[in-house]
Amino acid sequence: MVLASVVGSEIVDSLEDDQPFFEQGVVDSLHLVEIIDRFKSSLGIDVSGQELSPENFGSITGMARFLQAKRALSSSKPGNR
Repeated sequence: MVLASVVGSEIVDSLEDDQPFFEQGVVDSLHLVEIIDRFKSSLGIDVSGQELSPENFGSITGMARFLQAKRALSSSKPGNR
């Protein structure tokens, strides 16, 4: 998982899926930049400024939902099937 590669798997394993990790100090703005970079380099997922929200990046659940939606959108574009 991208988050584990940035903050460490032990930290991610200690989080609840819906636990807000910014408030816990687990992820900060520099981590977020690295996560976004890894989304692009590892998963081919672009993140726009409008998509940077606590809803999308505030918890494991939010990130999973965001990635699922982006992948669904990508696969529904012509030429990606």
